[in-house]
Formats: sequence, C-alpha cells, structure tokens
Amino acid sequence: MSQLNYMIVDGVLGDYVQEVSEFIDQLEQKSGEGSLEAYTGELMASENPENQEKTFQAIADHAKSLSLAPEKEFESAYNLVLHILTFSSQLRTLLPGVLSGLTDNVPQTPSGPASVLAVLANLFNILPSTSPLREDVFRVVIKFAQDTNQLISVAPQLKRLPQWIKEWGTDEKAAAELYSLVSDALENFGDEDAAYSALKDAVAAGATGELAARFAKASLVSEKVYDLDAIIDMPAVASLKSSHADIVSDLEATSKGDYKSVKDSAAQRKARVIALAALAGSKATVKYSEIASALEVPEESVELWVIDAIRAGVVEGRLSQMDKEFYVHRAVPVGQVGPEQWKEVSDRLDRWKVALKDVYDVLKNARETSEREQARVRQDA
Repeated sequence: MSQLNYMIVDGVLGDYVQEVSEFIDQLEQKSGEGSLEAYTGELMASENPENQEKTFQAIADHAKSLSLAPEKEFESAYNLVLHILTFSSQLRTLLPGVLSGLTDNVPQTPSGPASVLAVLANLFNILPSTSPLREDVFRVVIKFAQDTNQLISVAPQLKRLPQWIKEWGTDEKAAAELYSLVSDALENFGDEDAAYSALKDAVAAGATGELAARFAKASLVSEKVYDLDAIIDMPAVASLKSSHADIVSDLEATSKGDYKSVKDSAAQRKARVIALAALAGSKATVKYSEIASALEVPEESVELWVIDAIRAGVVEGRLSQMDKEFYVHRAVPVGQVGPEQWKEVSDRLDRWKVALKDVYDVLKNARETSEREQARVRQDA
C-alpha cells in the first residue's frame, strides 16, 4: 500500500477506514475474514450509525499496533486514525484507551518518544480550541514529556496554559490541579522560576491545603521573592494558620526581617537581607559595624551581605572599603509596614520639605539679586 504521508486528506470516511484497517492488518499480519479490514468494511457498508461507532471502536482498539509501523509512517498513520475517530460521537469514551495505547507502546526507535509527542501535539491541535478533550490530551502530554525527558519540547507553550484553561471552561479545582501538574513537571525539569510561577497560578486559581502550603514554603525560601506581605495576604495562605502555623509564622517573621524568630535556615538568610534593607532605608550612610550588629554577622562578611541585598533588588548603593561604610542610593520598602516605618517616612518627607524650601529660598534670592542688578545696569545706561 502507499505510504501514509499525510495528516488529513480529501476523501470519504470509508476510504480512510479502509486504508487504516489495511495498514493495521499488515502490521498484525492478518488477512481474510479475521482481518480488521474485513470487519470494518462490512460495518461501513451498512451505513448504519451504530455500525459506524463499532468501526470507530475497533480502530481505537487496534491503534496500539501502529507502534510496529516503520518510523517514517508512524506519525502519519496515527494522525489518520485520530482524524477518523473525530467523526465518532463517543470520542471522549474512545480517547483514553487510544492515548494509553499510544504512550504505553512507544516505537523502539531513536525518535520513538519524539514521534509519540508529535502525535499528541497534532491531536491537541486538531481538537476545537474550546473542547474539554484538549484538557485530557494536555495532561497526557505533560506526563509523557516528563517521563521521557522531553519537557524541553513543550515548555515554551506552557505559558499559554491560563488562556487554555479559560477556553476549556475548566473549574477552579481542575485548574489548580493542572497548574500543580505543570509545576511538578517544571520543577523536575529544573526550571524553578517557571515551576514557582505555575504554583502561584495554582493558588490563585483556588488551590488550598497542602498545595497552598507548598507554595507558601516555596515563597519563603525563594531567592527572588521578597514581597512576602503579598504572599501572606493571599486567602489560601492566610487559611494555613491553623494547619501549617510554622510556615505562616516564618513568613510573617521573615517579612519583618526578624531572623531570630525564623526557624527555617534558608528563610533566615532572607530575613537578614530584609533586615539589612530596613536598616538601609533609615539612613543615607550605614557603617559596616552597624550592619554587622544588626544582622549579628562578622564584620568581614558585611560586604557579601550587602551584595546579596543588591542582587535581591532591595537596596542600591556603593560600598566603601576604605571608610567601611555603605552609601545608600535607594532602599526598597520590604516587609510589613508598621508605625516605626510610617514615622520614618514622615520624618523623611519633613526633611525633604525643609531641603526643598532651602533650595527655593536660594533660587528666589538669586533671582531677586539678578533683577536688582539688571535694573541698576539699565539706570546707569
């Protein structure tokens, strides 16, 4: 028979069924009355809708034999099978078995896993964008890509998951499960930032309990998350106070820079960075000795702590090894804002007002002096 080198071609359903059945029979080494071609041909000849569904079921049952197909024909053959099955009114019932047969019977070729992933991607794409079946296929894609170390092939598309979830009409619980599935896969893949982002989306989508606790813990130790107040204020995290009081307590203490009260060792480091930012926010110049005292660290390690804070984006400034001082250019307010912080803001505003008034007075005097001088010159002329 000719090679199946297309995905969808013009023709009638009966032609598709005959060609696929014949191809599968060759792979299964069957012919005559016991062949799939004979069985489906008889069913399709009746033009009875019920018999057509039996045809679809038979093709779905035998589809796993396509793993025996030559490498160059595997993908196109599976694509044609999937196209045939889209004519079935029972596609949702047929699909799980077909997907299982596809992923459990990977062709024993170097490109076998990639070919299976390509078939899954093709199926995902031929389904209507709003079809709930896309969600089922997506779950299989993620699991298979993770199991076969091919997540790099699908990772760029995962940023579209929020859009897809809306299109599928996925409820909150299922959406949270999808984000969690993606987060697990990305974490195993080694993309911690993307994994954290997916975990955050899961909590935003309504995830609670252990998933919310996992997100809170990840936020606590992440080197890129310093706005912990926003994390604490999330309803899912706030609800952990009774079930995971230790995590919430560490979050609250870390957000204040209270490293002494933090139990998690990784979070203690973040708490010290936040404490340094709070100290830098209170004055324009901070001595090394002040930083060492505030953080309870050796003075010789102060520069490393300041560099960490700069990398975290919570302070900007210049270190002076000669003067042993840190000249603060900017300090980002982090942690919970209490009366002391508001008083510091108020005091700074008052100082700025005085400084601006002084500048205004100087400019005013200079302008008046200039006007008097110009008037005198005109009189002399």
